[in-house]
Amino acid sequence: KLGRGGIREIEFLCQCLQLVYGGQNKQLQTPYLKTALCALAQAEHLSVRQADEIYQHYVFLRNVENAIQMFDDQQTHQVPSSELAQTSLMRLLNFTSWQDFTNQLSTTRQRIQQYFDQLTQFNETSSTHIISKISNTSAPKAIPNTLGDHYKLTNELSQEHQLIISKM
Repeated sequence: KLGRGGIREIEFLCQCLQLVYGGQNKQLQTPYLKTALCALAQAEHLSVRQADEIYQHYVFLRNVENAIQMFDDQQTHQVPSSELAQTSLMRLLNFTSWQDFTNQLSTTRQRIQQYFDQLTQFNETSSTHIISKISNTSAPKAIPNTLGDHYKLTNELSQEHQLIISKM
């Protein structure tokens, strides 16, 4: 739930896209993940396949979380280490082996990480477009690739640009 490729990253992905595009599209202004993903696909900010895959991964991770928490009736997010608990979890989630379960969990987390990294990676084209769109001014000529580059560029920007970036 909390680590890389978990539920929080799915929720973050969806909410970021809602923030960026929701002011222009009222359909995106919903607290429901499935509704938001469908609206993002309908507005072509995600493909239908991406929205469906993200939602399927979300349901899988929620089912895993709920199954784990059923064992000791505790708010835990750790996969059990004892063989008995692992067998119970695997059966509860309809897997025939622990290896099949861990493979599915790993694949799910990797796919969510890929989506998350795609969204949060600022390349020159997307960053320039977003900054220009938000500020209604010309975007900086160079987009930083590292935190150090970002710091240098931020110091060179006018007060107006700094204010805009701080609100992003």
